[in-house]
Amino acid sequence: VYYFFAVIFLVFAGLQYNDIDAGFWILVYLFPAICSVLAAEKQLNYVVVALGFVGYLFLLTQNFPDVEKLSLDHEEGRETMGLIICGNYVAILGIIKLYRESYRSFH
Repeated sequence: VYYFFAVIFLVFAGLQYNDIDAGFWILVYLFPAICSVLAAEKQLNYVVVALGFVGYLFLLTQNFPDVEKLSLDHEEGRETMGLIICGNYVAILGIIKLYRESYRSFH
């Protein structure tokens, strides 16, 4: 499952090649892909998850469009949705790691 999501986020990163600020958006989508691979290899670190999640929250506050532009019909709305998806996915990876480690310690 982790590798599946890694591929999905790599595809998302690849779709950004024609954007004006492609480098930035490619990195935004590469981070969850890398985190997926790290999670699959059981190498994902809480510091990486926390920094990534806080980074996405920061980017979200900087990118948050006007209410009129929150629609997916506007580029700003689509960018905001991408940040929300990436931030939530990284947070979910951290929650899964926490669950697995706490489950292992009880059994």
